[in-house]
Parts: sequence; structure tokens; C-alpha cells
Amino acid sequence: MTLSATNYDACDILAVACEMLGLVEGCLLPATATPAPENSDEWTDKGDWLKLANSLDAQSVFFVENEPVLVLANLPEDTEEAE
Repeated sequence: MTLSATNYDACDILAVACEMLGLVEGCLLPATATPAPENSDEWTDKGDWLKLANSLDAQSVFFVENEPVLVLANLPEDTEEAE
């Protein structure tokens, strides 16, 4: 996936960054409150981390073995201007 200068959003940028960093080839799992098809094989070892990440509104977690090393999330845009 590539991005054009005029058509992108935060999710597109995050997807490209994950692809470029090789995170899609590792153990990058969606943050969910319950097991999902994408993480059912990993839920026993990583489910508590995935539930915690989900409760913090994270999108996904990258693991090395069973340890979370990277949490991916969108930060809300600040709609108020600094005074």
C-alpha cells in the first residue's frame, strides 16, 4: 500500500508503517475483549494483554514471544486550539 499526498488518514498511515516495519509478518494481534478468529490460537498466552489494550482503546499489540513490545493506537485529535 502506498499513500498519495492528498488522500490519507491515520489508519492508512498506520497500516503502511506496520507493513514497512515488518510488523504484519510477526505476532501483531488485534486488541479485543474476547477471543476473535485472528487471535484464538494466541488467546491463552496473550489474552490478558489484548483485553487490557482493548480497554485502553488500542488497535493492536505486537508481541515478541509472549511479551507485548508495541501497542498501536490512534490518539484523539485535539479540537481546541491552544490558548
